[in-house]
Amino acid sequence: VLFVCGGNTGRSPSAEALANGNGINSFSRASGLDSSDPLELESGAVSALSRLAESQHKSADYYTRYIAGRKAQQLTYEDILRSSAVYPMTEGHMCRVALMVELNADSERDAQQQFDKVHLLSSCATGKYTAVVDGFGVAESQERVVYNSIIQQLNSYILAIKHNHNSCVTAAENSPFNSSLDEAVDYCCSKYSADLNKRYNHYCATQH
Repeated sequence: VLFVCGGNTGRSPSAEALANGNGINSFSRASGLDSSDPLELESGAVSALSRLAESQHKSADYYTRYIAGRKAQQLTYEDILRSSAVYPMTEGHMCRVALMVELNADSERDAQQQFDKVHLLSSCATGKYTAVVDGFGVAESQERVVYNSIIQQLNSYILAIKHNHNSCVTAAENSPFNSSLDEAVDYCCSKYSADLNKRYNHYCATQH
């Protein structure tokens, strides 16, 4: 499975590490990486993963070994094609994935087929959307608390999905992403234009 966040330095690699540590073959990518983004993993996330492992009486590198030495990587359509499920962290990330599918699929049928396997991580695990907050740039005094919270949140979602045979526990209530890809793209272009990459902004401006 594929986890997607903005820069692939904190949330999505943490989810990748947690999932692999729980026996779910996974990888992660960035939906909005650019030259100004940091390439190294966020130290706060790595430390929080180690603390979680130790609290579970496991070695400190039980989760971090899966992402050791990792550099941030930008999402491609090929990444989506080779995934059995795609889990964005926020609606903004979800919109970038939806528009990537819209722009790259060979046909409407193929596009819908790929989009059907994309689920907001929190919605898939709980039936309710709760964005996974970005820990990048938090004050040093708050770093430990913030990253511990992020890791606990991600871990609870991943365990819920795992215990449901690696599938969504319940359909998200009143989600604009539960319907067709076209409707999701309309929603994204109207609400999240500020979160989209330039290519997608151009598409929204010309097609919607």
